Formats: sequence, structure tokens, C-alpha cells
Amino acid sequence: MTVEEMKERKRQLGYTYEQIATLSDVPLGTVQKVFGGVTRSPRYDTLRALEKVFLEKRDESAAESRITYGKEAGIREEAYEGKVYNMEQPNCIHQLFAGEIYRQIQNYLVSQKSGSMAVLAPVKVWLDSEGQTIVQPDICIVKERNKLKQDGIHGIPDMIIEVVSVESRQRDSYLKLAKYQEAGVKEYWIVDPDSRKVVVYAFEQDICPQVYKFEDIVPVAVFNGQISVDFKDVSEFVRFVL
Repeated sequence: MTVEEMKERKRQLGYTYEQIATLSDVPLGTVQKVFGGVTRSPRYDTLRALEKVFLEKRDESAAESRITYGKEAGIREEAYEGKVYNMEQPNCIHQLFAGEIYRQIQNYLVSQKSGSMAVLAPVKVWLDSEGQTIVQPDICIVKERNKLKQDGIHGIPDMIIEVVSVESRQRDSYLKLAKYQEAGVKEYWIVDPDSRKVVVYAFEQDICPQVYKFEDIVPVAVFNGQISVDFKDVSEFVRFVL
């Protein structure tokens, strides 16, 4: 079995890297490097140990097919490869920033009758069909409305915006950045009220991230710049609580 075939079985079974490491007795770091493409020529014994995991009949007690998610009402959670994380409750500044950015984008989409939708948190987004990675971004833009269901967004949003806080900065800037890019999100904005900067990743353009200040007008790449967010207006809107 090739590594690519094992990747497909991993996706089908919903295994996490931690579960694969446990079932194969291969160190977690090695598993991550093999499936992440860092190790391009794994050792024979490593490949055989990994292959055994995917050829054997799956033990449901060892790796559940879907995570237990959101059992407690009022608790916001996200899950990455089956591991669930509690999310801090957003503060007033966070909500005002997210709300004003959402308003500017949604107003344009509605006025143009484009069919695209901007969706404001809290809403669950299933980034994989197995339900192992579920996130709640601050703002999502979806061009295909059939991805919108009553319980959330099933499929990959075209664009995601996160307004970071001290608690979420590392997760938004590293873990989520990697997950969104891997899943196929086309554009990702990280809005940081503390540093007054917006970091824009336009993944399809294959360029270095662009950094804007809160005095700038930031274009939306997935709409070829036809939509933009005036962060000077956003800052003015929330100035009274800064």
C-alpha cells in the first residue's frame, strides 16, 4: 500500500495521527512527517507498520468514526482531527469588529444579488466528511448556497475571516491557517485588533501573505477585488470601546 493510498484510507476511516501512532507503534512525529510529505522515502519497516493499521479490520473501540461534539449547551467547541477544544467566549471588541466586517461584505453581496452568502459566527463548519475537523470561524463566505444546511456549513467555505484575541492568536495563526489551506479554503484573513493589522492569505495566488493596516482598504481576492473592507471605517465603528 502506497502512502497516497494510506492517506485515502485515513480520510475514509477518520483516523487521527495520534490514533495511527497508537495502533501502529510508530512515533507520532514520524507519522506526521510521513503523511505530511516531509519524509518522502519512509523506511520499509515504518511503511509496513503503518500499512497494517489500514489493512486490518477497524476496531471501533480504538478509533471512533465520529467525534463526540457539543454535548453541553452554550459551550463553543472546535475539533481538529477528532480532538475537541473549548473556545473562549468572545468579548465586545471582538464581536463589534466581526459584525462590522460582516456587514460591509454582506451588504455588497445582497446588493449585487450574487447568490454568495456571508455567514457570521457562531456556526459550525464541517471541513471533512467524517466530522473529525469542525470549526467555528468568525466569518465565512460561501459562493455555493447548497453547502449551507440547518446545522451549519458542510463543505469548504471560499473565504474565512478570524478576528484574533490573545487567547486565540496562536491557534488562528498556525493551526487554523494550516487546516484551512489544507482543506482548500481559497482566502483567509487574520484580523488583529491589538496590532491593528490584517494578514491576508490568498492561497490560490501562491504569493506571500499581505499585511494591511487598519487605515487601509482591503480587497477580497475571491471576488477579484470587487468587494473590499474599509478598515478605517471598521476602526471608527469600534473606537469608543478601544
